[in-house]
Amino acid sequence: MLHTTHRFIKRRFAKLGIEGGVMAICALILFSGVVYKYGEYSQSLQCLTHLLYVEARGMDEQAQYDVAHSVMNRVEANRPYFGGNTVCGVVYYVQDGVRQYSGVSRNFGMPEDMESWKRSMAIASDVLTGRVEPVGAMRDALYYLNPKYSSSRSIVWFRANLREVGSSGAHIFYTDR
Repeated sequence: MLHTTHRFIKRRFAKLGIEGGVMAICALILFSGVVYKYGEYSQSLQCLTHLLYVEARGMDEQAQYDVAHSVMNRVEANRPYFGGNTVCGVVYYVQDGVRQYSGVSRNFGMPEDMESWKRSMAIASDVLTGRVEPVGAMRDALYYLNPKYSSSRSIVWFRANLREVGSSGAHIFYTDR
């Protein structure tokens, strides 16, 4: 049986009018890794794993979960300027030639560090299936930056236009004001 169900999935079920026992059966099927919204699971897993590998590799486990949850919060928000309501749409979104996740490119070859890739994949799977839910203020995180790799202009913009909700690993997380 599932430990938890991601609120994002709960809302999708509710919109379809699926509740209770039917929802539990659908969740078991969806989260088995075999079927996930018409085969989207494997694609979503690949995209989220890629993002975690590039953006959070080498950070502690909680920091990687927090990055993954901020992506899922963007998916749930379903805003055009976040890339829509799919994991891959959010991860690979480009506007005016600028990627919202600067380190992520669709032209990604084989990972150099397979252990980190496997760890990223396990975390991505936990988040996609709802096995691990966001903790505390990270439930609201929509944005993050790593000050070490961010321009002073970006840091100033984040501080002026967004509300800080916490930090984890090397990232500072924000939400809308």
